[in-house]
Amino acid sequence: MLPEMGQSMALDPPAPGGLQGHGFPDGVWSRTFNAPSTPGTYAYQLIATTEGCVTSNRLEVALTVR
Repeated sequence: MLPEMGQSMALDPPAPGGLQGHGFPDGVWSRTFNAPSTPGTYAYQLIATTEGCVTSNRLEVALTVR
């Protein structure tokens, strides 16, 4: 299934320290966003890429808004 809409967002690092191009710390990276206001089921996909262009497997999560 092809996405109807796409958006790219940067993840927030787990702790202060590290500058882009100089390495970021290991740990849990996160991103918050507002859920859609229209009821329905939405599929979100996440693919993370490092500064060295190492890419993760795709993660897909379904969000149901009631």
